[in-house]
Amino acid sequence: MASASSSSAKLLYGDSKARINQRVRYTIDGIGSLSRNLVRSSKSSETLMQAAKVTSQQEHILEAADLSLRKMQVLVTHLGYQLESIENNAKAFADVKEQFQGLQD
Repeated sequence: MASASSSSAKLLYGDSKARINQRVRYTIDGIGSLSRNLVRSSKSSETLMQAAKVTSQQEHILEAADLSLRKMQVLVTHLGYQLESIENNAKAFADVKEQFQGLQD
């Protein structure tokens, strides 16, 4: 009987050892998974910070571009006024030229 209980104890010990090894393996896998997730979340945080920084830089650029576009719109308006004035002067010049030619005839 001593050998039966000794072999039963060895089986229980071996079974317990296998379960403990399996639990240790699961725990190590869990720690590895947790570590990977922490690294990912840390990288995503860095990515979000970079995106926020780039966005804030682009906001300044967009404001400057908007100001430039407004200035260009004012210039376009003034150029339109100047074109209209030149066209009126050209028409007046043509009228004066006709009158002058009429006087010469």
